[in-house]
Amino acid sequence: MSGNPLEFSVPVENGAPSPSSAPAPSGVVVVAASAGGLEAVGTLVSRLPASFPLPLILVLHRAPSAAHDHLVRLLQHRTKLRVTAAHQGATLGAGTLYVAPTGRHISVAHDRTISLWFGAPIHHVRPSADPLFASAAAVYGAEAIGVVLTGGDGDGSFGVRIIKAGGGTVLAQDRESSRVFAMPAAAAATGLVDAVLPPGEIAVALQRLTGTEPATEPPRLVAAPPVPAS
Repeated sequence: MSGNPLEFSVPVENGAPSPSSAPAPSGVVVVAASAGGLEAVGTLVSRLPASFPLPLILVLHRAPSAAHDHLVRLLQHRTKLRVTAAHQGATLGAGTLYVAPTGRHISVAHDRTISLWFGAPIHHVRPSADPLFASAAAVYGAEAIGVVLTGGDGDGSFGVRIIKAGGGTVLAQDRESSRVFAMPAAAAATGLVDAVLPPGEIAVALQRLTGTEPATEPPRLVAAPPVPAS
């Protein structure tokens, strides 16, 4: 398989059952980040309340040898959300951040559980955000929200198109707060990003989109500015 995201096949069969008495959340937030992503994600999730009504799934590019539990613990100290490693068949729950492991792609199955699967790298990375974004759009339609944060390459830009085709919402990090603007720039270059904001304001926008906005006046969502050709 080449790095062309059009060639991937996302498994969407049901995962192992994971019973829960809580009602299934109506939507999902899928997040992509790479270089500088830990800081950006930490800022974003630090602004979200424990009562946030949707699950979040994070793809953060890092070395295959990186300690997964360490990343989970770091994020646990930054947020009131529940933070957990993403496991095969886990049922998505509100107010929980699921951190994708290295070495496998991640997607959302039709029964709204997590699917982890092996496949060739996409954009030279595994996990890649594109299969995650595409599966979120397939399962949640207009209730899928994609977030593209700082990072290199163009991972997530194909998934942005799929989310928008399904009527969902896409937010991207702004140039000024990004360590590397390539990923947000590729997303914005599609012309489909709903707003370009720093991570803290993305958190406020997520609360506004889900009807859980904070007491202070949130920023008004504005169209993403055009990205000049490099």
